[in-house]
This record gives sequence, structure tokens and C-alpha cells, in this order.
Amino acid sequence: MTGVHSLAVCLLIAGASVASAQTNLGDAQRLEQQGRYGEATRAYAERLEREPTNIAALFGLERVLTRRGRLDSIAPFVAQALADDPHNEMIREVEFRVAAQVYGADSVAVVVQRWTTALPESPAPYRQWAFWLKQEGDLESAMQVLEVGRARLRDDRLVEYVAQLLIASGDWLAAAREWFRAAQRDESLLPSAASGLGQAPRELHADLLDVLLGDGTDPLGRRLAAELLVRWDRPEEGWTLLDSALPPDDASAIVLLRRFADRTRQQRTPAGARARGYALERLAGYLAGSEASRTRLAAARAFASAGELRAAERLLNRLPGGPVEPQPDQSAAMATLIRVLADAGRVAEAEDRLREWAPVLSGDDLLEIRERLAWVWVKQGELDRADGVLEGEGTVGAEAVRGWIALYRGDLETARSRFRAAGPAAQSREEATRRSGMLVLLERVPIMHLPPLGDALLLLERGDTARAVTGLREVAHALAPLGGRADVLGFAGELALRRGDYGVAEPLLLEAIAVDSAGPAAPAVRYTLAVVYVELGGTDRAVSQLEDLILGYPESALVPQA
Repeated sequence: MTGVHSLAVCLLIAGASVASAQTNLGDAQRLEQQGRYGEATRAYAERLEREPTNIAALFGLERVLTRRGRLDSIAPFVAQALADDPHNEMIREVEFRVAAQVYGADSVAVVVQRWTTALPESPAPYRQWAFWLKQEGDLESAMQVLEVGRARLRDDRLVEYVAQLLIASGDWLAAAREWFRAAQRDESLLPSAASGLGQAPRELHADLLDVLLGDGTDPLGRRLAAELLVRWDRPEEGWTLLDSALPPDDASAIVLLRRFADRTRQQRTPAGARARGYALERLAGYLAGSEASRTRLAAARAFASAGELRAAERLLNRLPGGPVEPQPDQSAAMATLIRVLADAGRVAEAEDRLREWAPVLSGDDLLEIRERLAWVWVKQGELDRADGVLEGEGTVGAEAVRGWIALYRGDLETARSRFRAAGPAAQSREEATRRSGMLVLLERVPIMHLPPLGDALLLLERGDTARAVTGLREVAHALAPLGGRADVLGFAGELALRRGDYGVAEPLLLEAIAVDSAGPAAPAVRYTLAVVYVELGGTDRAVSQLEDLILGYPESALVPQA
């Protein structure tokens, strides 16, 4: 501890009212906002000469003098304000800031001495001094200030600031004990405690939980540990602790459950959604009427997002109303459930739900669900059922999906037409990019119907890349050399590369170059082949391919990457 700060600590003696006067200072504030600081200074000073304890004017004068580098000029105004109202905490804070910014450690110690004398029951001077010392880099003196303050005040009002300093010094376990004490005094500090301790290194998590849980009998420790576990991406463990530690007071339990649900909402993981569903379902039990129904709906949506379909359906079935007269947001919850049913492969069940609820679903939900159901049928190889789901839909998104269905049937002409009609803006950017790339390939295969190509691409859509590559090779060999053979071979080689089958990718790409070394696919094929060579450790061969690309196709968009 530095000598000056040690002396400052020794100056502490045993020690509040907060007064605030607000008058219309519009002219001075407008001058300040316009950057006319000299005129604003005079306006604020004039107000203080008439009304020395006007806090708004004093703060305004502090701001403009700070901007002008003349903060020392405020001293007479602060002195007069304190003479008129020596117990005003806000004026004392201005005096402290002036001493800290202008005069340094000795002046700060004197100001704190006067502050504690005028307001012996206030924790503010100890808090302000400690955090100024912290900013100065003297954590030891800062901690001594807080300890002296706690001894003088004979209470725990400074505990949370002690905990913050312990965290700053890296003593996480001591900080946990202090935060626990602070929360025992004031349970509203639980979020602040969790925010501070939540930043602890992963290797200390178990030790921190031991400090808070002890023998497991203190419900407050379990509540704080629950908040920490959510922050540490362990929401279901957190829910188990919170569920066992809810207070008997309904109002307090509601606050804790809402806070837990809000915290888990930020995680966007199945575990987070599941924990949120548990908390919301429990919360609904404390509520009544429409508020309880809305909360159960939110719980159902959370469970559906987590893939907990039975829990979601159970909650939805408990709600009044139905597809004819849905409650507020009930249709949105059902839309989430239908999506999850589809993603889980229960597409027939999802279709039944869709038929039941279609009249009350929003237009956006209805379209998105139908497109999703169609894709699930496609992945199951049921192209007719996929087509049926989209019957009557005339949107560009539906047109894009129909284009893929036509392609998987081998109807290249219809696929090209529908991809063009959908345009580049339909669906997500990723999907639009995939569709545009496929359209480029199809336009280089001048055939109206080619079922084997559709079969191979459907295998790819269903996740069987190895068989898709084999099928594409066979399709390519059935095409004319300048009728798309090189393009299909290049596409097959790229798929093999993505799968990590470099031994399969290399001959496909070499054959594509041999078939048509000057065609539109050649730059992309050479670039892909270079990547394959890099993966195989053939740097020289990769460089050769890239040089051929740069010199032979200077207008290609791949040249900068090469």
C-alpha cells in the first residue's frame, strides 16, 4: 500500500439525506448542447448565484467546466452549496469528483473526512473512495477503505462492493462468500451477484458451487447457484436447483421464475428451451385467467422448440379454445409444434395438425410450414406427397420448392423454368445461392428430361453423398462431351471433395478438364482440383493448377481467390 493512500485511510473517522432541486434550466442546457460552453458556464453560474443548492445547475456547471479544462473553477460554488446544505449527498459527490480529478489523493482524503463527519451513516463516501483507489490501481488501499467503512457503519451495506473488489483481485471464492452475505441481506442483489460470479474461470465453477451450496440446506444458496448454472450454459441443472428452492411467498417465487425464464431465453439451445419450458409451466401455476393461459402457451412453445413434443401437446391441450376459437398466441404455439413434428420426421402427424389449424394460422406461418413439410416428404422420397402439400400455393417460395421436386423427378425443363420464376430473392440467402448454382448446372445440360440426374440429386438431398457421386458419374458419361459432361463431372468432384474423398474427387476433376478444358466449368474445376491437391499434400501440383487458372481464364471471378 502506498504511503499517501495509507495516510488517507488513517484519516477516516466515524461518520443521509439526499436533496435535489430541479428548476427550468432550458437556456443553459441548450447552450451546452450547442457546444457554446463559455455561455453555458455563465448561465449555470448565474443560476447558482441565485440558488446555490440547485443540483441540476451544479451538475451542468461541472460538465461544461470539465469540457473546458477548468474544473477547479467550480470550487467556490461547491463550497457555497455545502455551506447552505451540508448534508446533501449529491453535492458531496461533486466535491469528491473535483478533488479526485483536480487535486489528487491528499485532497480526496480530506474531502472524505468532511463527508463522513457530515453524514456518518452514509456508505457513499467509502464506496466512492474505494473505487477511485481501484481506478488508481491500489486495490489494497481500496479494500481497507471498505473494511473501515463496514466497521464504522456496523452493517453489510458495503458487502457487494467488497465482493466486486475481490473479483477484481482474482479471489473468486472470497468474492462468492461476500456476495452470498450481500444477497442474504438483500435478495434483490442475486442478479448482480450472478453477473459478477458468472465471469469466473471454468476451472473454478465447482469450487464456487461448493461455497454457495454448502450442505445444500440454504435455499438462497441454491437460488444463486441456479442463476450461475444458467450463465454457465447448464440450464437444466439450474432449474433443478431453483425448483427445489422456490420461496413460500408467491410474489417472490413469481419474480424468480420470470427471471429464470428470461435468462434461459437468451441461450437458444434445446437445453435452454427445455429449462425455460419447466420454469414457465411452474410459473403458470401461480397465475390465473388469461395470464396463466398465455404463460402455458409460452411454455408449450419452449417445449416444442426443445423437441419435447409430448410436453408441448400436454400444455396445449390444457388451454381453453382450439382451432375454431384460438386463444391469443395459441396458433403461434401450434405452428411451432407442427414445425417440430415435421423436423422429427413425424410428417404425417404434422400434416394432420396443419389441416386442423390452417384456417387460423398466419399467412407467413402457413407458407413456411408447408414448405418445411414438403422438404421432409422430399427427404423421405415421397415427391407426390411433397407436391400435394404445396397445392394451391402460388408464392415464389413454393415455386422454388416445386422446382426442386421437378428436378428430382428428372424434369429438367420444368425445374429450370420454376427456378427462374422464383428468382434470387425467394427463401433464405443460403437457399437462393444453392438454387442459383443448380440452375447454372442445369442450363449447361441441354436436355428436357433426365431421370437418372434427378435420382442422383435426390440421393444427395437425402444425405447419401457417396451414392450421389457415383450416380452423377454415370449420368456424366451418358452426356455428350460438350453437352454438360464436364459440368456434371466437376460437380461430382466438388461433392467428393466436401466429403473428404480426395481419391474419388481427383480423377473426376481430371476427367472434367480432359473432356472440356476451355468450357465454362473449367475455371471452377481447376480451382477445386487445386484444393484437392493441397489436401493431398501436392502443393506443386496445386500451384500449377492455380497458375493455369490465372493465365488461361483472366476474366474468371475465381482469379482473386487463386
